[in-house]
Amino acid sequence: MLSKQFLLDVKERYEPQGYTIRPLKDTKHVNILQLEKDGNLYVAKSIWSEVGNPEDAKRADKAFRRETSVLKQLPSWWGLTLVDSFKTELNRVIVTPYIEHISWSSYKGKNAKELAAQLKKQLQWLETHKICHNDVELKNILLSKDQKKVFFIDFEKSKRSSTCSDRKNLLEILQESSTTKSLAKYFGTKTQTRKRSTK
Repeated sequence: MLSKQFLLDVKERYEPQGYTIRPLKDTKHVNILQLEKDGNLYVAKSIWSEVGNPEDAKRADKAFRRETSVLKQLPSWWGLTLVDSFKTELNRVIVTPYIEHISWSSYKGKNAKELAAQLKKQLQWLETHKICHNDVELKNILLSKDQKKVFFIDFEKSKRSSTCSDRKNLLEILQESSTTKSLAKYFGTKTQTRKRSTK
């Protein structure tokens, strides 16, 4: 269920600025709200902690720091930026632009080569900056409604490391899903990409 306190926290910060606030979706651990002003749409996500649980608060703070740190570093071509972030007693709130997207279950292989190239470019950037996403799943990769762009999102489990299995994990996920096998064909492995580029 959507946390009432999260809704109150966001309303307190944004309603005086003229934003319209509405629920977008929620899960057991993450609440999400949509903000709108002057035709511009944003998403407010909460990483929440339990009342009176210091260890859970530390977990939430760590996830909040991880995600905001990565979002601040992402290059403009990624298409995902940190608009705002703030903390309350229970909520650590991250605000980014809203990306109109569709479910991967609706994907039929359109623009597979271009989308695979975008995934490789994003992973290459993360590897160059020694950042592991550390939670590579289709639910953490948004596919734009026009099926021309993909976006890695949700960096709250990310970590700094010079060795990372994100690329291998993503290839396995793409190969396992019947809707994304066309992407896997163009994605390949890091080693395969290097071989092709030297011909």
